[in-house]
Amino acid sequence: MFPTLTALPSPEPPANDSDDYTRWVKECEQWGSLRCQCGRGYFCREHGDWISGEEVGSGLAVAGDQQQPGSCPSYHYGGDYSNRENYVGQRDGSQGGDI
Repeated sequence: MFPTLTALPSPEPPANDSDDYTRWVKECEQWGSLRCQCGRGYFCREHGDWISGEEVGSGLAVAGDQQQPGSCPSYHYGGDYSNRENYVGQRDGSQGGDI
């Protein structure tokens, strides 16, 4: 799905966890600016999950530059998503298609 990535998107750790946060910032440089063809889809910082341009366009999610804790679609908060560390391929990778 993202052949040039060497680090997969993951949730943003607390800033006070300096080692993990520093590593995450470096990894985020690879995937943080990725967008879908329409320019609205992105990986959220809070969960590391893909938010489609359709979700942004329909109002289910905020635009990538307006991300705040708690602003992801409701399905990110609970169920199978609550304990995951990485989402690429677990939800979106199996759907195929272009981003």
